[in-house]
Amino acid sequence: MRENRETRWLRGVEFFAAALACCSSMATAQTQPVITGPTGGSSVAFWYLGGIYPGCCSDITNEYWTGWTVNLAANTPDPNPAVYWSTNSPTKIQIVPNGSTGASLIALGHSAPGGGYDITITATVDGVSSAPFPVLISTIWKVTQSAPNPFACNFVGALNGYQATLTNSATDINGVTIIPLDLHESLENTVSKYPSENWGSPVEGNWAAGTWSGNTWIDTVALCWGTGTVVGVPQTVWPWSTSGVTEINTLTQKFWFGSAPPIPHSQNPSTDFQGACPYVQSVNAYTDHVTWTNVITPVPDPVPPNKSACAQGQFDNS
Repeated sequence: MRENRETRWLRGVEFFAAALACCSSMATAQTQPVITGPTGGSSVAFWYLGGIYPGCCSDITNEYWTGWTVNLAANTPDPNPAVYWSTNSPTKIQIVPNGSTGASLIALGHSAPGGGYDITITATVDGVSSAPFPVLISTIWKVTQSAPNPFACNFVGALNGYQATLTNSATDINGVTIIPLDLHESLENTVSKYPSENWGSPVEGNWAAGTWSGNTWIDTVALCWGTGTVVGVPQTVWPWSTSGVTEINTLTQKFWFGSAPPIPHSQNPSTDFQGACPYVQSVNAYTDHVTWTNVITPVPDPVPPNKSACAQGQFDNS
């Protein structure tokens, strides 16, 4: 009987010890950390504008932030937890940790067109990882340009020749029409096609967000001249006729979204080639009309070591 009692007592000790081990393990188990958006959302979306970042440029509007913040609930009693951030798209997003409470996200590239929230970030706290947190980084993707609307020159002292307007709009990677933001054009590689032509390259234009008409911006080309002024060589004429064959010059035009540097800004790398560039084309001036050819939109992302068609020195005309 004594042996049996001792055996039962020892078994009771073993059970009690096992129970302590169980409960001790449960008490120290860590809850999974949770990432949320600034207002508690389960995902975030922002913009990539060709490397323009918040605070760099006064003309970025609140609708087109290229960086965002996320919050982190570490869910650990550890007062100094080890926090490690990771992403499935290190070439598209930079994560700047903010202690154990969150991080700042900066766009280095954009999501795949039509791919939705294909970028994810994860926080690991003391070895325990959060669920992947979805991120969408959009960009200005495609430009649609109307046919030219030609009309006679109406400038004081320059009534000869022609001018034309084109109405433009743009969509993002999901096909949604974008609302106004600052943009400008760069004009490169003006090539003369007529001996001794003196028209040269036009002044580059910009369009601040407030100058748009609805969700469109108007581009104007004008080759006008008048008596008593320097006469254009060759002379341009009205009416507009696409049957003319006397070419004056040709150049490459690119649109850049997210910045509108002061005019003149021609060939200044710090301002002329800044922003998101979804559109490249050749502009070809004749004595009685203009053509727009070799259009590239959207502009494919560069594959290293190749340059994007938008890069300075990459031309679409000859």
